[in-house]
Amino acid sequence: MKRILNFLLILVLNILLFSGIIIAKEYRPVLSGSFNVGDKRYDEILLEEDDSLTEEIVDRYNYEKFWLKYKQKLSTTDYYYLKGQYYKKRYEERGNYNNINFDLQGNYTYQLTNKLRNRWLLTLRDKEYQENKNSTYQMLRLNYQLDYKYNQKNKYSLVLQRQLEDYLNDSSKDNIYDRISVNWDYQIREDFTLNSKIQFNREVYKNLSERTNKYGRQFGVGFSWKL
Repeated sequence: MKRILNFLLILVLNILLFSGIIIAKEYRPVLSGSFNVGDKRYDEILLEEDDSLTEEIVDRYNYEKFWLKYKQKLSTTDYYYLKGQYYKKRYEERGNYNNINFDLQGNYTYQLTNKLRNRWLLTLRDKEYQENKNSTYQMLRLNYQLDYKYNQKNKYSLVLQRQLEDYLNDSSKDNIYDRISVNWDYQIREDFTLNSKIQFNREVYKNLSERTNKYGRQFGVGFSWKL
């Protein structure tokens, strides 16, 4: 409970701080949030000797999820928001999977010119495993996105991301994850748009260990069709 109260206190202080720095009299701030509870069950399909199929419950977890978001519009194109989230999972069988997750997110989006728009997104995470301390970690993720509207038909975007994970009890898991992607949207007709993406990513470990660094690349094509 103490961790939850500290988490909410930090979130409220950040909201008050940003509200005091930037005051947009023409736009009213929006405060939103939700609270959810539920469970999820894992079943395994078994083949009996008489070739019949039966289901067996392998495990089940209960969860609680709460988030609160404060958004302030600054102009027709510029805005910022702060979002905090608390997420708890508790398993019936695999207790080493039990965890509590705290996220704090800040976004600032602003227009540079009529064609250029910037977007910054900062995420802080504290994920604690109560019965598996070696998996407990803290994460910092910074995203930067630059959108360029070349003309009515062509839109481009560049996304840069760096993510740092620090494991409090097992430094061999500490890693850095980087991602670069370029996206192109081409409007063929008013109701039909093609989307394409080229992405490169890498995951490297900061300390010498037996863990393997990972490198990847991806090319994707999609579409959006208003029927």
